[in-house]
Amino acid sequence: MNPTLRFECVESDSPLIDEAARLHVESLTGTLTSSRGAPVVAGIYRRLVREGHSLYLAVDGDSVVGGLMVMLHDKSRVTAFTIAHRPWSWLTTLGKLGLRESLQQVRDLIQVMREIPKTAPHDYIVALYVDSHFRRTGVASGLISRVIDDSVKRGVGLGVDTLQLNEAARRFYGSHGFREWATTSRSQVFTLVSE
Repeated sequence: MNPTLRFECVESDSPLIDEAARLHVESLTGTLTSSRGAPVVAGIYRRLVREGHSLYLAVDGDSVVGGLMVMLHDKSRVTAFTIAHRPWSWLTTLGKLGLRESLQQVRDLIQVMREIPKTAPHDYIVALYVDSHFRRTGVASGLISRVIDDSVKRGVGLGVDTLQLNEAARRFYGSHGFREWATTSRSQVFTLVSE
């Protein structure tokens, strides 16, 4: 692993959040959140971190090369804010994804949200991404290991969802001890139980 690489959990006033938001949008193309643009993602990140959730970043020198946003089980989910933040950005999403794809993603998101309360108390990963130049270098594993350690220390499990078609993500989560929990119309929900 790169000796200059560090992992940190940032505060809401961190200047790295804007760079993380840009990387999120570049890396997770075609998603509802990314389609709304980097300023929206940065605003959502800041709000979530202020509410007590955690944004973990992998930083190489001064550059963000990976990120992981996790919502903590005992904190407010601020779902209404996430939807209402910069509402005109939804027009951008419709322009990029189209009405049909946008509605299908919203439908699947609702299905995932219905499955989450059925598990034991757990934190939930809402985004994991790595710069294309740093993939397969241990960045994602470093981020997920840090989050797993923190969730275990807090005595809660960890959940995440990914598209059923994303075999690489499914293998990645499986290799870190996550097990399939539920399937929606498009996604696979995984959980990792705290021991």
